[in-house]
Amino acid sequence: ATKNLHSYRPIEPSSIKNSHNVFRTMLRQPKPYKILSCPIKCSVEKNLVGKICIVTGASRGVGRGIALGLGEAGATVYVTGRSLETPSEGFGVLGGTISATAQLINDLGGVGIPVQVDHGNDEEVRALFERVKAEHGRLDVLVNNAWGVPMDIDNLEGSPKTFWEQGPRYYDAMFPVGVRSTFVASCLAAPLLMGPQREGPGGLIVNVSSFAALTYTFCVTYGTAKAAVERMTSDMAFELRPFDVACLQLWPGVVRSERMNYLDQKGELPSAFNLSRSESPIFSGRAVAALVADHARAMLSSGQRVVTAELAEELGFTDEDGTQPPSIRDLRHMVPFVCDTIGMPSPPAWMLPAFKVPFKEMEGEPPEWLFKPPAKPE
Repeated sequence: ATKNLHSYRPIEPSSIKNSHNVFRTMLRQPKPYKILSCPIKCSVEKNLVGKICIVTGASRGVGRGIALGLGEAGATVYVTGRSLETPSEGFGVLGGTISATAQLINDLGGVGIPVQVDHGNDEEVRALFERVKAEHGRLDVLVNNAWGVPMDIDNLEGSPKTFWEQGPRYYDAMFPVGVRSTFVASCLAAPLLMGPQREGPGGLIVNVSSFAALTYTFCVTYGTAKAAVERMTSDMAFELRPFDVACLQLWPGVVRSERMNYLDQKGELPSAFNLSRSESPIFSGRAVAALVADHARAMLSSGQRVVTAELAEELGFTDEDGTQPPSIRDLRHMVPFVCDTIGMPSPPAWMLPAFKVPFKEMEGEPPEWLFKPPAKPE
């Protein structure tokens, strides 16, 4: 039987007063969990040949990684974004185009199809789905990854820190392309993911989110938008379940995206995003590919959060280097991270159990050593 991805040993709420002592509390727990002493290596099967997929926002980052993960398994992937041959205005320093992503998919043995789409334009989005319907008559997978991110959100060009300094500009970037675009694409995809034109099980909607839905990350608007997508996913899953269509959230860990690598090279990467325990973008792609290949497993997680590293631990796929990075909420990630941040030596890896901190204990305000609140003006 498939084990519950979200199961954990319960901890009495009275034993944890706030997020600052959660690590100490977890270290006092028994250690009944198996520790992975060596990486599990597996070959990538071409088990998605004939699957029709759309990945939005696939020029770079997690979107590109998901497109490549589906492509290396043999899928046909429509990759969308604004940058067809040259990076979008303001993103040249990061690079990345949908044409380049499509070519990489072809090189990996899949079929990559670049389609230039502004996901803030409903007519362009509608034309995409009409094209897929005309060419294939159905859709197997929709990955909603497109996200309107101002270039200065993480200090690429120097960002305002507080919501009152940012004003509505950040909101107007992330909610139209991020929240609303996820809803619009899902509306257009749903009829193609179900119905008599299909053979076999229904399709899958993957909404890319993150731990920012639980706790402060970057700014107020970012977390609010991610939380909105989380609720949208849950409610969509409820309405899609009778049609055998799964809808779930994918939560990557710290990802070595072009943006993160750039910040790291400039020495501007916040301590919360230590790349020494990070994932490659294609790790998210292999998570999605594993769910597409096992529809029953996807339905089990419909409406829920699927953490890439935790799914890998369960199903056995690996990152591009053959390793399985631990989940952000796994003590094997959290304890070394905390020790690095506060300048303490980390205990040996064999001492740390594969224990997952409950999502509930990660909600709310982060500790100040992780994200410092804005300073009062003098």
